[in-house]
Amino acid sequence: METSFHPRMMVKVLFYAYTTNVYSCRKIEKALQENIHFMWLSGNTTRF
Repeated sequence: METSFHPRMMVKVLFYAYTTNVYSCRKIEKALQENIHFMWLSGNTTRF
């Protein structure tokens, strides 16, 4: 069963990704695991 994520958190992550020129879903996923700014925005929910 997949867990759902809060839409507000998803929008924050996508908005930050686009403003930092990260457009690929795979690169966003990698950033969520390695970049402290993405981790903070997502509330450290790195299981995507």
